[in-house]
Amino acid sequence: MKNLFYCISLLFLSVSLQGQDDLHTKKKKAIDDYKRAKDLLALSEYNAAEELLFSAIKRDDSFDEAILLLSQLYLQKGMVTNASNLISSSHHELDEGHRGRAYYDIAYYYWQNGQYQQAKTSSSHVAEEVIGKSGDQIELLLSSIDFAIEESWEGAKENQELLKSELNQFDMQYFPSIDASGQMVFTARDKQWGGDEQIMISTDSSGYWSKPEIISNRINTERNEGTAAISADGLTLVYTGCNRSQGFGSCDLYISKKSNGQWTKPELLPEEINSRFWESQPSLSSRGDALYFTSTRPGYGGQDIWVAYYRDGQWEQAMNLGSQINSSSDDASPYIYPDDKTLFFSSKGRVGMGGFDIFQSKRATHDWARPINLGGAINDHQDQVGYSISEEAWAYYSSANENGEVFLIRSKIPQVYIPEIQNKEFLVEVIDSITGLPIEAKVFAIIEDTEYLLSKLKPGLYSYAVDQLPESIMITAIGYRSYESSQLTYSNQAYLMRRDDQACCSFLYFDSNQYELSLDQKDALHQAVDIFQSDPNRLIVLEGFTDSVGDRADNYRLAQRRVNAVKNELIQLGVDSSRIESLFLGESLALQQLG
Repeated sequence: MKNLFYCISLLFLSVSLQGQDDLHTKKKKAIDDYKRAKDLLALSEYNAAEELLFSAIKRDDSFDEAILLLSQLYLQKGMVTNASNLISSSHHELDEGHRGRAYYDIAYYYWQNGQYQQAKTSSSHVAEEVIGKSGDQIELLLSSIDFAIEESWEGAKENQELLKSELNQFDMQYFPSIDASGQMVFTARDKQWGGDEQIMISTDSSGYWSKPEIISNRINTERNEGTAAISADGLTLVYTGCNRSQGFGSCDLYISKKSNGQWTKPELLPEEINSRFWESQPSLSSRGDALYFTSTRPGYGGQDIWVAYYRDGQWEQAMNLGSQINSSSDDASPYIYPDDKTLFFSSKGRVGMGGFDIFQSKRATHDWARPINLGGAINDHQDQVGYSISEEAWAYYSSANENGEVFLIRSKIPQVYIPEIQNKEFLVEVIDSITGLPIEAKVFAIIEDTEYLLSKLKPGLYSYAVDQLPESIMITAIGYRSYESSQLTYSNQAYLMRRDDQACCSFLYFDSNQYELSLDQKDALHQAVDIFQSDPNRLIVLEGFTDSVGDRADNYRLAQRRVNAVKNELIQLGVDSSRIESLFLGESLALQQLG
């Protein structure tokens, strides 16, 4: 499939180079044969076009354009020997530009098919002048051939493994994404779904992959669900949805969060990320606060890699990663390593071994370092795309055989390309201060003024991978007083105190997205204070809830504002602030409490 696409683009690039007045022949019948051959090629009538080109060359054996076009037709049909023989026999009839282009095309064909020595031989005839190709394009091909010869050594891929049949049971399976716990999500296409794409999930347990299942009926629909990325903590999924009525373009990116073991209804990511162009191939940073993806919106080449950051509860405008990453050709399939500084991606626009090669770049202070080709241990003449790298340095990806079947494969990444992750596991154990038993809670780490939800390892034990200690933690749990601490180590114990059951007041209800107190609410608080002041030992606990409409972070801030509004009113009514405790529960715990 890849070679067919290449030759078609090569062919129509060539035939559009010159009009009739510029053709290198004066013989009208030869020109007529040539023009009819071009028309037939546009209709994929290759045999008839071949006969007409023969006729044109017979009428004028120095007809440069007809000779070149026939050579390209042979390459399109995979008949490289015929193309070589044609150009060899016509060598002295061709002008320098067309002769150089013919040998360039043949060298390119051999290089893309992994026949590097033959490519080297053909490239030795490429002159400085190559019609339709720039000096940079010529230099890129010549350098790529030399690089491929040096990197293609026997046994380079001995550690490549076809994944077990549990994963490779569909007609096609591709673009795997691995989280830190060993869950894999991937896209599958199968006749049981009428050829549509579905997102699947499987879990690795001691080397045994579970039977893949559809990740969620909330995510998978009757339409195609394409390439997906799961966050390191397994709680966020970003995936591609195409041809949706509410979408921005042909394919857009959607997001879903895992809450209480279930994936939420997917949301279309905003226009800061999606556009009227094609967006796909997402990759999430370890904290989920950066989204890398591929887009065809205007940039440096056909496909570029972009990044959007999530700050202060919203996605910022996506940015092109710049010329250090993106080339004048296609750059795609980004994968940000868990250190959040090392980017693996595929490129067709750099020195490589054919098609898409995998490159690595590290983020410096102000830009990305010059990308490094991972070489023959990973790359070959096939397209290398859709990589996801596990903590054990296994690269999971997909590969097609000669029949067009696509399978999931893994290969060991050379250790030299795997960065040492400085992140450490940050642990918080949440304990009942009376019983000493573990508590189900929500634990947030505050890092650079941003809240990160810790993952539950088991009841009462929560973790997060950090490269520095958080500034503080905040813990909320139903039936317990809120807990905050800035005295932290990498392993912490938090003892939560139960709230006095008699300390709570009744509910105050707010309109959606409102936090200012009405006159009726102030009257209700005034009556509650009269009762409260009669018992100086009572504690008031203010719990801030919201509905589930809107962004989770915005809802949490709204809960804070509601609590603070009530607290300020109570203080104005004479309640000592030391007797008021605030608990901001946002939306998720509110549903449990009121549900």
